[in-house]
Amino acid sequence: MIDPLVVLALQGFLATLLVVEGGRKLAPGNNFRAALASYGMVPRSLLPLAATLLALAEILSGMMLAVSIAAPFVLVIMLSYLAVIVRSISSGLAVADCGCSFGKRPSPLSRWHVVRAAVLAAASAIVYLNMPSSPTDWRSVQAVPAIGCLWLLYLACDQMISTAARLEPGDA
Repeated sequence: MIDPLVVLALQGFLATLLVVEGGRKLAPGNNFRAALASYGMVPRSLLPLAATLLALAEILSGMMLAVSIAAPFVLVIMLSYLAVIVRSISSGLAVADCGCSFGKRPSPLSRWHVVRAAVLAAASAIVYLNMPSSPTDWRSVQAVPAIGCLWLLYLACDQMISTAARLEPGDA
């Protein structure tokens, strides 16, 4: 059994990540539509709708996860992202920007995106398999510093992935 505090921290991190990422994808001036187009999975005529629906799905699932009701959906989202990244890399598709980076510079798709997506999928599975029975309890307050630490770790990894792509373009 995994410590409930660990599950709450992962749940809080994933919930805020989805809400923030979804909001970022809807923000004016964001290149998410272009990034989505580069995967070649959505017809051009449906790109605006698909980009908006994906971003809204992230926001809604993050909000629902925060109150303990969307863990299966979040797991499906994370596994889907992992599958798309693996498919794109294994087929040799050159994706200039993953569409998932917080940086202002494009983050070309690399094996490090697979690692990050796999870790996020594993965290989602842990939350799904160990969802607390009550959405909030006294441990929720204790989870806040852990959520902050997870965010710092995520942002540091995001920066390292982006930097690795610029330093070693052929091997990133």
